[in-house]
Amino acid sequence: MKRTELKRRTPMKRISKKMQRQRAKEVVLKKQILKEQGRCGMDDSRAACLICGKWALLHKHEIKSRGQCGDALDRKNCVCICGSCHEDCTNGIIKLVVDEDDLVVTWVKTSKTKRILNYMKPLEVTA
Repeated sequence: MKRTELKRRTPMKRISKKMQRQRAKEVVLKKQILKEQGRCGMDDSRAACLICGKWALLHKHEIKSRGQCGDALDRKNCVCICGSCHEDCTNGIIKLVVDEDDLVVTWVKTSKTKRILNYMKPLEVTA
């Protein structure tokens, strides 16, 4: 059987230079947050989740989304959490709110709350 190359009907959308710069800044911000949270020595993106406490690959989550006039590059608006907690935050199961320097985590269905004190302060890592 003769095989031919697959051809795209439409060209791939290019990412603008402005968006490339913003994504690069977001990567730098994520590395800074992971450094503050006390990352594992083996992998740069593995650290303890602020919400559930398990060691996993972390995702950068914006507490106040861009649609709600949140800034993706503001340190007070971003937090690194594990994939399952990030999915729950995105789906509305977990609600994150910043109260002064503390991060308040609320589970919507059970009304259980957890307060993370000074979530932007670097954690003490003991070896």
